[in-house]
Amino acid sequence: MKVVLLTPKQWMRSRKELIQRMSSWGGGRLSTVGLAALRRLQPEELAPGSSASGSGGGEPIAAVAVVLQNGRLAGAAFARRAGREACLVAVSPAARGRGAGTLLLLELQKQWDSLACRVAADNAASMRMCFNAGMIAVGMSEGPTGKPTLLFQTGDNSPAAARQADQERLTAIAECAAAPESGAFKGPPSLAKAKGSVPEAPASLPSPPAALLREHGAQRRNAASRSDDSGEAHTRHFNLIPR
Repeated sequence: MKVVLLTPKQWMRSRKELIQRMSSWGGGRLSTVGLAALRRLQPEELAPGSSASGSGGGEPIAAVAVVLQNGRLAGAAFARRAGREACLVAVSPAARGRGAGTLLLLELQKQWDSLACRVAADNAASMRMCFNAGMIAVGMSEGPTGKPTLLFQTGDNSPAAARQADQERLTAIAECAAAPESGAFKGPPSLAKAKGSVPEAPASLPSPPAALLREHGAQRRNAASRSDDSGEAHTRHFNLIPR
């Protein structure tokens, strides 16, 4: 299978056929809102840098990808605003179960730092396709038809995010290596912030009585006059420390 990202000119030539094929292959499961956005798609919106909100300056407003099997159209996918406004994937019955939908999602992901796609909770095949493309379910809402709908999304795989994550890991490792042996390890800054404060090491216990440190057996306290002496025999009570 071969995946092709359509240029504005290619979209203009194949627009009518693609809309018809995707509507037919979708079998009524494709979002009406998404199909309406596909019909309104303008060629210039597929050009890199057409998105005014693109952080990198090279993101398109929308993208259309097709998959070819033996030179024939076997599937197509469309996304607008990184899937926030629309995300559609449709594969011909003959090409299903062979990873065509996954290839299409992976191609769309290349156009943005992340991609979102909504799938009805009873559509197991589409959910499997999203999982195979590295997406995760991050939320649930009620779809246009009242069915529970899962929101799938890819992580932020931008180079800037990757560098930031690496820097945080290096900082945590450096703090661990620099921590004094007698002190408690405080962990990365994010953990300290989450808990509000870092618990201090417990205070040391008081030293035991000197009598406990002697090597000999029972010791008798000072034989000073006590109020508990009894009678002429002056029987006394001693505190004994066992051997």
